[in-house]
Amino acid sequence: MAVFKRKLVAAARVIQRAWERKKCRGQGMTEVANFYLFQNSAVVLQCFARSYRARILLRKKRVAARHVERLKKYATSDSVIRTNFEMMGAASKIQRWWKRLPWRLLVFAKRYQALTVRQIQVSERAERGGGGGVKKG
Repeated sequence: MAVFKRKLVAAARVIQRAWERKKCRGQGMTEVANFYLFQNSAVVLQCFARSYRARILLRKKRVAARHVERLKKYATSDSVIRTNFEMMGAASKIQRWWKRLPWRLLVFAKRYQALTVRQIQVSERAERGGGGGVKKG
């Protein structure tokens, strides 16, 4: 972190020295415009560097948090059983079983039937030349 701050300070000094050299030439309003340009560019560079460093630190914290979370999965025997249950696909098997229950299938069939009826109506209208659908050809 200290090295990074030193680099930022060095970059700011380079810009300041360049401004001092320019200022000595005495070219009037061009110098004022260049001063604002250098000043704004220094601010932009510093903001960019700070945000880049913050993103790196945030990523490191996220990785560490995920690592801790991963270790918690195997902390107790109960959590090991639960983790293995999830990893072996038992949860997805239960979900498939739930979706295939007869009363759940009826709900899906009604939705699908309504969808297909709408599609048939739209295609019929399109063939007749009426509105309400994508025209072929």
